[in-house]
Amino acid sequence: VQKRKAAAVAATLLHLRKSGKKRYCKKKYWIAPIFQERKVHGFFHAVLPKLVLEDLRFNNYIRMSATQFEKLTFLVRADIFAPCEYSLQAETFQRTATTR
Repeated sequence: VQKRKAAAVAATLLHLRKSGKKRYCKKKYWIAPIFQERKVHGFFHAVLPKLVLEDLRFNNYIRMSATQFEKLTFLVRADIFAPCEYSLQAETFQRTATTR
């Protein structure tokens, strides 16, 4: 009788442990194709322009909307802008994106 109870308890615990696990589904890809281009062209020139077009992915990566990000870039432009002849406005946008 004791062995049956112990076996029943063990079987119940095993069943509960197995049913609590999530099923593993194989990923389509480990690194999104958009981020694979970063190695070739760099983050700012390859990835960020595409992120701006995809609002959900931009929000997930930068943690704010594109319009909020542009407002932030405008506010901190004077602090991070390098006073050089060849500095462009895109450089400010680039610095803000990479120092998030």
